[in-house]
Amino acid sequence: MGHEWRTTPWSTEVWQDPGLWIALGVSALFIVVGVAMHRVFVKILKQPPAGADKADPHE
Repeated sequence: MGHEWRTTPWSTEVWQDPGLWIALGVSALFIVVGVAMHRVFVKILKQPPAGADKADPHE
């Protein structure tokens, strides 16, 4: 009376599906691009403003 699974979630058939690899590749690409963009934004924001040493031209 036990429940029999036709395939297990981690069967070898799942890993041979091209759609799975495309989805994993796109996900990994988004993560890499997000980390790279974060590093660039943090680097830019840590820099002092461009005209910090000059007086305001409107004064």
